Amino acid sequence: MQSPELFAALTNRSILDQRFASSLNKQTTEALQELAKWLRERINREGATIASRKRYQKLLDDVEAKTAQVYEDITALYYEQFKALSADEAEFITQAIQASVVTDVIVESPSNRKLWAAVTKNPLAIGGNNSFVDFDEMIDRLGDNSRKVASVISGGFSQGLTLQEMTQTIIGTRAQKYTDGIIDASRREAESIVRTAVTHIASTSRDEIFRQNDDIIWGYTILATLDTRTSETCRYFDGKTFKYSDSYNPKPAFHYRCRSQITAEFYNDKLNRTGSTRSANFEDEKGQVDATKQYYDVLKRQPAAVQDEVLGKSRGLIFRNAGLSAQEFRDALANRMGEPLTLAEMAQKNRKILEYMNKNEFLKGYI
Repeated sequence: MQSPELFAALTNRSILDQRFASSLNKQTTEALQELAKWLRERINREGATIASRKRYQKLLDDVEAKTAQVYEDITALYYEQFKALSADEAEFITQAIQASVVTDVIVESPSNRKLWAAVTKNPLAIGGNNSFVDFDEMIDRLGDNSRKVASVISGGFSQGLTLQEMTQTIIGTRAQKYTDGIIDASRREAESIVRTAVTHIASTSRDEIFRQNDDIIWGYTILATLDTRTSETCRYFDGKTFKYSDSYNPKPAFHYRCRSQITAEFYNDKLNRTGSTRSANFEDEKGQVDATKQYYDVLKRQPAAVQDEVLGKSRGLIFRNAGLSAQEFRDALANRMGEPLTLAEMAQKNRKILEYMNKNEFLKGYI
């Protein structure tokens, strides 16, 4: 059983977590903008061309040292901020659970050291094809951009690029508002990493505290964001409940920039009250909906155009016309890991879909 008080608290906390991510991304952008300014000035000091191999080696050494230091500083900032976030997240969750249960229950929290170990040691299910990515590996990816910048200098020199061409490759072109260079690509990658890491930290912190209090919490439910931007994987997992006694316990993040979260399932006699709701943000339905309704329950109430925007035309037709419940449709969409199935695989998995596709001229060719 879910607690409406805890759910409301965790939803508000998720908003604060995203603001935290935005603030950290702003600091990253400022650092990268300063790096871009330095790189432009340093390369321009060489004039129109690099005068000698000695000058080339000096330029390369300077660029390698500067870019490596900037990305090391960003990475160090991330670890510092993420570690503090995991401790703060745990304190908040512990207090929120305490406020949701009967008075004779004392909610326990694992140590900050144990929490951080879980954050860094538990891999993220964001690799695709049932593969996982280590937390440290995800953070360290950002540093690869340092080597990309240096390779433009070394590769450009060996292949005869002008310094202007090297600068444009690194910083971008004015015509594209500098969005086509390595620096801005690095900024976008950093933003993706930060938002994914924040979701992972929130999910892991909640999971560790839920497990620590297994005398009052027996499992968790995954909740996706109810809007048209929600990924197919998150739509599949939305509303699914997992017991800690289960062998399979998937948790967000399920992909980069994942916004899904988990909330606790309590033993009935441990809660103060029940009757929770959750927020929906579709064009024709904004506000609170029954928390027991999963994504496709809510999508059933949306216009066909919205359903097709979310699902695509083919799956939208199946969703509306194959005689499936929201639960049946969700189960047919993906495999156990939440990875999307093809239309042919969906038809093989569900007899109603097969029968409908055989009758529909538009869909018949996909079987």
